[in-house]
Amino acid sequence: MTAQVGCDLDDSNVVTKVKEGTPAARAGLQVSDQITDIDGEPLAGRKVEDVLAKKALHTFTILRRPLQVV
Repeated sequence: MTAQVGCDLDDSNVVTKVKEGTPAARAGLQVSDQITDIDGEPLAGRKVEDVLAKKALHTFTILRRPLQVV
């Protein structure tokens, strides 16, 4: 997903890194945000990059949790 949007994700589609100056940064994505839906469709176990490959523009739904420091 890094090349297309500008953030890194873990296996649960949770943002682990947002790169400056990218679409992800301009959209306000933050570390620990979880992408749950793309274009109104639940990811349901699919990877974000698999869905992004199908077209250029997308709307993301995210779950934002407070960052927990341990």
